[in-house]
Amino acid sequence: SISSLKELVDNELKSLSQDFIAKEQLERKDRETLIASFDEINQRIGSLEGKLTKYKKRLNEQRFKSLLDSLTKLPNRAAFDERYNHELHIFNVQASDVTLVVIDVDHFKSINDRFGHPTGDAVLKQLAVQLMARMRKYDIICRYGGEEFLIILPDCNIERAQHVAEKIRSTVHNHTFVVGIEKIAVTV
Repeated sequence: SISSLKELVDNELKSLSQDFIAKEQLERKDRETLIASFDEINQRIGSLEGKLTKYKKRLNEQRFKSLLDSLTKLPNRAAFDERYNHELHIFNVQASDVTLVVIDVDHFKSINDRFGHPTGDAVLKQLAVQLMARMRKYDIICRYGGEEFLIILPDCNIERAQHVAEKIRSTVHNHTFVVGIEKIAVTV
């Protein structure tokens, strides 16, 4: 009969409607679970990015420190090697002038022997300040080791380099290095 057929179709529609509602509820719960998971993953990523930034900063600080002479605060031999290779590459590619100036403190051992190593260290620190004052902003000066300093003068021909070297020699010779009560004459 039509009424039993209608009842059967109504029951099937109710069943389908309930199944559809149940499916929507499951999908909504799955979406909520997925969103919660994404939020948790985003928080973890944010935390990891923060840690990565912190580690990169520490790594850069350590790299900077590894290229710095702890006594004079000038670039060290490793920094010199990097810059020297860079300037040598530029010289080879562009054929531009580059000059290397070597500075050695005369009789430095006698300063250490006579006044002590702390005084010798203070002299090296003062010498570093004197040398830095004579450099252009794109020159690089480094403490190569002991009482030896190297200066790379990019875009500097031999005549200018001789002038710079003589100016440094003269400045150091005319400067009185004062450490405590001691006045120390230094030549390079």
